[in-house]
Amino acid sequence: MDSQSTVDEFSNKKFLTNIHVAKRSLALCCNDRKAIITNSGDMKDYGTVWFHPEGIANLLSLSVVPKT
Repeated sequence: MDSQSTVDEFSNKKFLTNIHVAKRSLALCCNDRKAIITNSGDMKDYGTVWFHPEGIANLLSLSVVPKT
């Protein structure tokens, strides 16, 4: 979980099903660059998250987790 993140983003596809091109894209700003994420997937018992295979971590936003 990340208390600074406002979105859920996964780089490891083994946690996701139904990976697909999202209806909109996400510009994710991180320490070294801005990544444009265009895919999302479903995480069991959680919901839809952004999928970025070139990412270095799986992030769950602390602001979203309590709502699920």
